[in-house]
Amino acid sequence: GVTSITAYRSALDCTLGFDITWAPYSQHRGVRPLHDVCFYFGWLRCGNSISLHLLERVLRQFGYTHTIPRLPTQSADPLATRDNISAQFIEYLDRVLTPEQRELAAIYSWYAAPGYMR
Repeated sequence: GVTSITAYRSALDCTLGFDITWAPYSQHRGVRPLHDVCFYFGWLRCGNSISLHLLERVLRQFGYTHTIPRLPTQSADPLATRDNISAQFIEYLDRVLTPEQRELAAIYSWYAAPGYMR
């Protein structure tokens, strides 16, 4: 109901940057390193299900400064077919964020690029 939405909005409005664990898996990098495939952006397909993976919207979880993301249509063709999606993922290195797109590693997990809405 409306009261539960209001309560959630109020709680989120009171949340500060240091209240959030931005990179929950960073302590495991020694056991499971971060591979380039983790920087893939675009459509993902599993059987008949497809989903848009917009990596730029979750860079903090990978330990990078959060940047202003591109529009979803710039990250993935909205008219891609299932076969296009499979082919794109096979050639995933052509569809990973470049170091420039990743910006810098974040010194503090709440860092954001200039102009990013707080």
